[in-house]
Amino acid sequence: MKAVILAAGKGTRINTGSILVPKPLYAVGQRALIEHCLLNMKQGGIKDFVLIVGFMSEHVKDYLKDGTELGINIQYVYNPNFDKELGVSALTAKKAVPHENFILSMADHVHDPATIRALVAKLEKSDKCILCVDKKLDKINDIEDATKVLEEDGFILNINKKIEPYNCVDTGLFGMTPKLFSALEKAQSEGKNTLSDGMNELVKTKELIILDIGNKRWAEVDTRSDLIVCEELIEDMGWRANGN
Repeated sequence: MKAVILAAGKGTRINTGSILVPKPLYAVGQRALIEHCLLNMKQGGIKDFVLIVGFMSEHVKDYLKDGTELGINIQYVYNPNFDKELGVSALTAKKAVPHENFILSMADHVHDPATIRALVAKLEKSDKCILCVDKKLDKINDIEDATKVLEEDGFILNINKKIEPYNCVDTGLFGMTPKLFSALEKAQSEGKNTLSDGMNELVKTKELIILDIGNKRWAEVDTRSDLIVCEELIEDMGWRANGN
């Protein structure tokens, strides 16, 4: 199974100085942020990746190359509209995975390999799209900025940053079927370009279910202070054991 990683954005919240760096290449310890994302995916059983790139894409490609040094395979897809919302980047993946199920993640998210293995296993047995959610609301680093989710009996009823009520949050890790692309196309035909807009199209037809990550941990990097939180989590969880 392939994983699609969204790595095209400009990272406006983290690129606050005069020197611009592609957000996936910000250092977390001894590795770039995206390396932690890819290596945890590798430990989770995935070795084939589609990277959606855009802003300063040549820097990302020069750094990772074809993935051989990390023991993985990388295919690049360029999104010329990288200044638009995530839904636009996600739709560009259609040319690389038009007819198969795949894992979808953001380049600025790091997940426990055990969560990734559980998601792959669930996706292999389901014809629904799956979102990994965290119900440990008191443990969320920035709950105000988190994408909130309302679920009932395993089905997602609503997803957005500003919804009320909600009972879990979006961890930025998905198991997707090709139905995602039809949902994104419909949303974008109505001028709705966020990834959540596409997810809510799936919600309307009961095509989006959850995987509760339980006690597993994850990290999202939006700001420079988040880099420290991410590094502490990686060290705490021992995710770099044996150089991985």
